Amino acid sequence: MIKKLAVLSIIGLLFSNCTNTKIKKYEGIYTFGHEIRIFQDKDSEINYWLYSDDEKVEILNNYMKDLVEKEEGNYSEVELEIEGIDEGKATNGFAESNDKKMKVIKYKIIKK
Repeated sequence: MIKKLAVLSIIGLLFSNCTNTKIKKYEGIYTFGHEIRIFQDKDSEINYWLYSDDEKVEILNNYMKDLVEKEEGNYSEVELEIEGIDEGKATNGFAESNDKKMKVIKYKIIKK
């Protein structure tokens, strides 16, 4: 009986750690500049640092670099729809205490 409870507890803990693997849709503003690459969700106003397992975010950042050069400014912004996974607190060097990181599955530029 005790072994069964221990096994069930371990399984429960494993599944509780998987709660943030849900793909959700987000909409907001992506700001790109020399020291910042942040997406702010319009509903929650949470700031996300974006990454992907493939070249999606790299392609987005190259697009944003081109916008900075065309606009001859320090920053560019676009409105995005993102399908992604909120992976909790961001820990990179420029992250603020409330920033989170998001794994991008798919994105679409809505407005430039």
